Amino acid sequence: AQRDGLRRSWLRQRSTSGDFDYAFFVGSSSSVACSGERVGDLVCLLNISDAYTDLAIKVLGALSWAASTVDAPFILKADENTWADMAAIVRYLRTYGSPWFYGGDLGDNLGGPVHREGKWAVPRELYNFSAYPVYPYGGGYVLSKQTALAVVNMVKRGRAPLLRNVEDACVGIAAKLLSIEPTAIAGFYSSMTPRPVGGP
Repeated sequence: AQRDGLRRSWLRQRSTSGDFDYAFFVGSSSSVACSGERVGDLVCLLNISDAYTDLAIKVLGALSWAASTVDAPFILKADENTWADMAAIVRYLRTYGSPWFYGGDLGDNLGGPVHREGKWAVPRELYNFSAYPVYPYGGGYVLSKQTALAVVNMVKRGRAPLLRNVEDACVGIAAKLLSIEPTAIAGFYSSMTPRPVGGP
């Protein structure tokens, strides 16, 4: 039902602009038949869980699939409760010349605290800092293809920590280690309302 709502709302911008394509990514633990190939607008990622505790693995798998399969200079990741103004985002990205890009809604995210308890808990042995680097809110962000591949490789090779349950911070740490600073761009809103992701 949520996917149908997205297809009827901001994803309809694809049919009028032709500037982007999209896909929904699910893990092989879902009820969808899994082949690792795109079927319609669904991609089932082989041997990847849909559990929230493995969200970073799923997002990294989706970034890897998109970067290696789709002929596009940028990859946008968005949660199902995010609304994206694709006209504004595409307009901005067309002005960006570097192959290294990472950006989204930074809001007031100036490096949040690392939680040691609860849903977003990260053990010290995995990440021993008290705060994260600045990164875009996980509701929606954009990476260039080159950045996406580099981020995935950083985590796969153990050069950046795999924070399974804090996907946006996981990507942000890898980008920081690559010396790629996030860029604030407008166009991401949460829960289909005119309110910035992470806003009040």
